[in-house]
Amino acid sequence: MQLFTLYSRNAILAIIAFTTIFTSNIAKATDPPTNPPTYTGSKDTTTALVVYGSIIQNSNSSISNEMYTYLDSILDLEYVTNETIEEIAFCKSLFEKDEKELSEISDSLFQLDKIPFAMINEVNYQLSKRDEDIPMAFTIPYDDSPYPANSIYQSWNTTRAHPYSLDLSKNDSIISLQLTDENNFCDYQFPLRGRNIVTSKFGWRQGRNHNGYDIDLEVWDPVRSSFAGVVRVSSTVGHYGRLVVVRHYNGLETYYAHLHRFKVKTGDVVEAGDIIGLGGSSGRSTGSHLHYEIRHKGIPLDPGQIVDFKEEKLISDNIVLSKTKWSYGIIQKSVTFHLVKRGEYLQKIADKYGQSIDTLCDLNGIKRNSVLKVGQKLQVLPSQ
Repeated sequence: MQLFTLYSRNAILAIIAFTTIFTSNIAKATDPPTNPPTYTGSKDTTTALVVYGSIIQNSNSSISNEMYTYLDSILDLEYVTNETIEEIAFCKSLFEKDEKELSEISDSLFQLDKIPFAMINEVNYQLSKRDEDIPMAFTIPYDDSPYPANSIYQSWNTTRAHPYSLDLSKNDSIISLQLTDENNFCDYQFPLRGRNIVTSKFGWRQGRNHNGYDIDLEVWDPVRSSFAGVVRVSSTVGHYGRLVVVRHYNGLETYYAHLHRFKVKTGDVVEAGDIIGLGGSSGRSTGSHLHYEIRHKGIPLDPGQIVDFKEEKLISDNIVLSKTKWSYGIIQKSVTFHLVKRGEYLQKIADKYGQSIDTLCDLNGIKRNSVLKVGQKLQVLPSQ
C-alpha cells in the first residue's frame, strides 16, 4: 500500500500534524540554542526538533543525515503511533520529490479550510532551490492569429464566459508562463488604482467556490486591464452582471465583473492599464465592488498567489503552473525567502527588503504579533 499518495487526505493531514509539532516546539528567534544537541536516544521532543531550522538552512536538495537523525529521534518517544511514523516519513519524503510533486502538494495545502502557511513555505523553499529547466511560454502579439494565445486555446468565443472544456487542459503537466515581457512592451497594471481593499478572497465561501477576489470600489471608478490583450467578452452574463473578459498574450484570461458601464467592446485591443469599464454592482452583488478573476484555459487561479494586492503589483514576473486533477498549482519562479536569525523581528525584516509588515503577514499567513522562530522561512517579494 502506498502511504504517500499525493492526493491522499491522510498525507495532507500528516503534513499539518507535523507542522503543528514543529511550530509549537522549535526555539524562538530571541532565544536560539547556542549549540545543537547531539542525539543520544533522548525522549525530548523539543531536542529532536529545535535544530530543524539551522540544519535545513545548510542542506542541499537532499535531506542531510543529521536531519534524518533528529527526525528519527521522535520515533523514540513512548507515545508514538503508526500515524506519527507515517507523518515523519512523509515529511522526509518532501526532500526527495521532484518539482511537479512538490507543487501539487503545495496546491493541495491551499485547498484546506485552514491553510498551513509554514508548511507551504517549506515546500516552496525546496522548489525555489531546484534548478530544473522548464520551457517558458509567451505568445507574442505577432502571432498567425489576430487572437492572443491562439496556439494555446485554438478558439475564440465572444458570447460565453466559460466556453472551454476540461479536455483543453487534460494533458497539461508543468507550464511556465512569462507574465510580462519588456521586449514586447507587455506590462502589468493593477485593475483599480489606489483601491486595494480586498473584501473577499479566493476559495470556499457560503457553500460554493469563490473563484476570484472582490475589491472594494465606488460606482463609476475606472477599472483597468491587467495585461495587454484583446477583449473576448463584453456583455451581461448571469450572476457576473456586466462582465468584461480579456485574453492576454501570456496565456491568461482576466475577468472583471459587476461593472456599471462598459468602456470596450468585443474585439478591442487593449494595453495594460487601459480602462475597460466603470465599477458598479450589477449582477449578483450586495454592494459596489469589482469581482476579479484570473484563469488559464478556463480554470480559475488564486489571484492572491499571483498579485500582491497591498502593493498593487505582481509577486513575480513569471510563474509555473503545475496541473493537478482539477486545477493548477502555482509557483513563483523568482520567489525569495528570508530565513529568520536570532534577534530578528518583523519590522527589521520588512525594512531589509523595503516591504511593509502587512505585506509580510499576508504572504506568510501570520499576524503582526506572531512569534518568529530561528530557521523559520518567510516569503518576501522579489527586489525590483
